[in-house]
Amino acid sequence: MNQGGNGSLRIRRRCPSCGAPIEHSETDGAVACPFCAVHLAVVRDAGVGGDSVPRFAIPARIDEEGWALEAKRLLRSEGRRVRQLYSPRLLYAPFLRLSCSVYAHWQEAHQAPPPDARLDRRTRRSGIALDLTVRALSAVGGGGDLALESFGSFDPGARPARPPEFQFRVGRWEQTLTASPTLPLPDRTLGVRTQALAVVPLDELIDPDGDVGALPGRLRHQRSPQEMAPDLERQLRQAHTPEDDRRSEYVWEAPGRILQWIYYPYALLRFDGQGGAGEVLLDGVSGKARSLLPDDAIPDGALEVAPGSPEGWRFSDPGAAFVRLICPTCSMPLPMRVASRIYACSNCRSHWRVAGGRLERVAALWLCPGDDRESGSDVGPDVTAIPFYRLRGGAARAPIYVPAAESRHPRALWNLATGLTRVNADWRELEPRFGLDTAVAVDREEAAALGPFAASCVVETNMQEVRQQRLARARGTAAAAAAADLATTRGERQPEAELVWLRLRRRGADWVEPWLGLAVPARALVPWNEPTPPPGT
Repeated sequence: MNQGGNGSLRIRRRCPSCGAPIEHSETDGAVACPFCAVHLAVVRDAGVGGDSVPRFAIPARIDEEGWALEAKRLLRSEGRRVRQLYSPRLLYAPFLRLSCSVYAHWQEAHQAPPPDARLDRRTRRSGIALDLTVRALSAVGGGGDLALESFGSFDPGARPARPPEFQFRVGRWEQTLTASPTLPLPDRTLGVRTQALAVVPLDELIDPDGDVGALPGRLRHQRSPQEMAPDLERQLRQAHTPEDDRRSEYVWEAPGRILQWIYYPYALLRFDGQGGAGEVLLDGVSGKARSLLPDDAIPDGALEVAPGSPEGWRFSDPGAAFVRLICPTCSMPLPMRVASRIYACSNCRSHWRVAGGRLERVAALWLCPGDDRESGSDVGPDVTAIPFYRLRGGAARAPIYVPAAESRHPRALWNLATGLTRVNADWRELEPRFGLDTAVAVDREEAAALGPFAASCVVETNMQEVRQQRLARARGTAAAAAAADLATTRGERQPEAELVWLRLRRRGADWVEPWLGLAVPARALVPWNEPTPPPGT
């Protein structure tokens, strides 16, 4: 199982309270200022004006002397003698980036090994001795047909094929594509450089003169997001569709799509020489010469021309990117982890999420067994609660559960959610009695979009158990039938996602639901008190 993709984009902003620099990942739901320690929820970027695609820039590393030396080195290697080398001009080329969470599962069949594969000497000797014994007895008894039949049916190298395995993958992946395909740029895609370098929000910057939003240059692209998005979707799906014919029944979903403009810096140095004029194109981050171009190969208005020195940039409205995590009900600070999407107050036990640039209350329920009257007061170090989203497609359908906890091993939580869906227990619903033990790392909208995928997991795991004769009645359960029904009704409105908490007890190395017997390894969950790694690790 692959738990992660190529990583996440790192974004640099400033704290709205103290103005200190803050760096966080694009997947983070919250961040704490390292200077004033205020807790901030990250607001998803919504773009500016009529453009719904947010814009970021990778700042260039200005080194005009280094650029000149690198340009001269390239010209010398090409045999070009230069009379004059002009000052560089800094250009920011637009790339459209698609980032999304990828969920996939499939059945992987195993081929039977060849007859002579991996046979030790003992197996060979026993097989030969048995064959000789059968031949001798058949010859003495006159059973020639028996000898041929016994010899043909016994093969010491035969190995049965293993049953199909249920494979699972969860991660976050990206695709980037240039918006200037006709220009002689060396890069058609940014690749992994978006994870190796931090970006700054272009729309929150002002130039050194102090005019808000006044960026020199033309904001124009050769291709629009509407034209490029289908190509990005197709490339992403092709990258995650297996070509191996051993994989069957492949299910792939990619909710939580994010489109972004990423502006990458290039430096152009014009020169005059004996062979005529031309330009050297250099990477604005590494400073390496990339290619030699004819004069005016890239016109001034073809690319984004940003302010000449990123050191002069500063943030105009950092408060638009963050929401302070203060409980609107009791004014207590809301605890958080970087993966948080839901914030629970430890004082009044209310739950909140960020919507429309502010905190919005979220209803939360604690699921307890219907015949357990003491579970509401059962709180202690050996008891924890794990969050799920419960999806109800209709009155006649069983609920579908989507895991929402921050985890190290997503497949373990998906197996637990599949078990909850399949059992379809009768729960008592109570108000949560204690605070968070693990972060809610999935948005409510993303959970609703994962309904068909969660349903297909139930159907596939049930089919696997039927094949292996571990749960022969799984195909006929009401939960599996409802899941199959939900999986085939993709055209309907997405079901509402309810946040529910499932209480579990510690038994050895596992967390176990005592009424149903469903369990998840303790190491699969990320405890609330585990230190948060610094950005970029």
